[in-house]
Amino acid sequence: MAPTIGFWGPVTASVDWCEENYVKSYYIAEFYNTISSLVIFLVGEYGARKAKSDRLAINLMFRAISLVGIGSVLFHCTLKQPMQMFDEIPMLWSAITILYTLSNSRYKLDQLWFKAALIAVGLLSTFLTAFFRGSTQFLLFHISFGSLEISGFVLLYLAKADLLSKFASKCDSISKNLFSNGLKWYGLAVICWLIDTFFCKYINAGPQSIIPVYFQLHALWHIFVSFGLVNFVVLVVVYCKVNSGESVRLKLGLLGLPEISNSKRYE
Repeated sequence: MAPTIGFWGPVTASVDWCEENYVKSYYIAEFYNTISSLVIFLVGEYGARKAKSDRLAINLMFRAISLVGIGSVLFHCTLKQPMQMFDEIPMLWSAITILYTLSNSRYKLDQLWFKAALIAVGLLSTFLTAFFRGSTQFLLFHISFGSLEISGFVLLYLAKADLLSKFASKCDSISKNLFSNGLKWYGLAVICWLIDTFFCKYINAGPQSIIPVYFQLHALWHIFVSFGLVNFVVLVVVYCKVNSGESVRLKLGLLGLPEISNSKRYE
């Protein structure tokens, strides 16, 4: 991207995204990427308010997403390496929190060895993310996070399958469509991220661009992935509730996002 230097000085992060730096504000390196990161924070707070759960793991899951949003704001605002860590390390631990919550509910994995194993994975991923630089850091982080993502998708798919089979009478159609809706939003987000990351010069309205306008695809990634996350984390909440003996009904709230309408114990 353009070597423009603003308030925060030269870029020290391992990646400088496609959005041109310090164009909209002298104090914000990537304006649209910074503003759109607030959506991630709002998703975490929205989920925490609407989950209606007193389980610590579920509340931590939403707060971890909020922390990712704050870190993403700091990262894109400054493009500094320490702020990049505030973005990427919470991403790792939010994924681990989701893995723990689903594994605990579905497989009753609450033993010390399982918690220790997840913490060890988190610490290793944190080390690989925080103590390398440049393209090596970029690669190691995405290998670490990608592995956690795939594991999470497998558990989410299995949870969805359970909602369609043994828990079919305990949840509504909105609950049963959470996985597919989340996957659509998440897939669209990943497409935006891949194009923005690997084909920037062809879509940034620059000399080699094949389009005259840059559509801020990384900012769209933030928004679309947030919508996908809402569906996924509500799926986790629904699964935990029905698997612990509750019947759950959802409703579509703000912007059509799913939220818990009511839940009750069943025999």
